[in-house]
Amino acid sequence: MKTRLIELMGQKQTREKRVINASTVARETGLTRQVISKWVRGEVTEFREDMIDTLCRYFRCGLGDLLYLDPDPRQEAEPEPQQN
Repeated sequence: MKTRLIELMGQKQTREKRVINASTVARETGLTRQVISKWVRGEVTEFREDMIDTLCRYFRCGLGDLLYLDPDPRQEAEPEPQQN
């Protein structure tokens, strides 16, 4: 799973014409700066429902706007079935 937190912060900043950084998000959501920084750096290892809900409410977005599945390129792709 990957996050789109940076993109959402940029969109909110443009929309509201004010600086939206990790400290702003932390202060305005009640989440810690350390948690927000992990989300920004893509180092989240635990996707807690309460945090996801808080961030989706703050950015007024859906789950798919906040998170997306990025396939691991190290995993081998399944071979395509052969056609006869």
